[in-house]
This record gives sequence, C-alpha cells and structure tokens, in this order.
Amino acid sequence: MSGVMLGCHLPYHLVECSPYPLLISLILPQSNILILTSSIVAAIQFIVVSLISMQCSMWLRDIIVEALYQGHHTSIVQSGLSLAFSVFILSESLLFMSLFWSNLHCALAPTLFTLPLLIDIHLLLWFINMV
Repeated sequence: MSGVMLGCHLPYHLVECSPYPLLISLILPQSNILILTSSIVAAIQFIVVSLISMQCSMWLRDIIVEALYQGHHTSIVQSGLSLAFSVFILSESLLFMSLFWSNLHCALAPTLFTLPLLIDIHLLLWFINMV
C-alpha cells in the first residue's frame, strides 16, 4: 500500500509485492541439488544461470518502470539508494582488502599453523613448473 491509499503523504515509496525475489529464491536451492546430483552439469548450469539472469532482468525492468515512468522514487529514496550502493561498494572493497592482507601476513610471517599450507603451495608451484 502506498501512502496515498492510507490517507497520508509519505516521502518514501512503499513497493508493491513482486514475484521475482520469490522465484529466484525457489530456483537457487533446486539448482544446487540438480547440479550436485546430475551428470550433465554444464547444461544444467547454463539453464540455471539463464533462468536467474532472466528473473533478475525482469525485476530490474520493474524497478526502472517504477522509478522512471511511475515516478515513485523521490529524492529521499534516490539519496538512500545511492548511500546504500556506496556502503555496499565500501564493504566489498574492505572485504577484499582484508583477504589480501591476511594472505600477505601469512606469507610474510608464517606460524606453525600456516607453515604447512605455505609448504604445500610452494610444492604445488614447483610441481607445476616441472611439468
């Protein structure tokens, strides 16, 4: 329900129910089961990726229609979306920075727990260079 139907004017857009998140959430677990139990993995992966990309594009189309043609995204909603996207990009960059930092730390200062892992990696690289 939007704010107009409730009899008050809200600066935020309350979205209508969309079937696409439900469809995507139903496709993902079934696809994992199919991929693990099937012998035709490549074909099933192609079908799953095409179904998920089709559902995501249809959901994105609905969002664009709501924003551009129906005018539901006010300036407050647009600033909230840009802030959320900025925080998402920041969190992803910090995640990758922490992964690279931990890898560098383990490589430069190995302990008794990380030393066998480093030895295995060096032996694997040596074996690859020999072949």
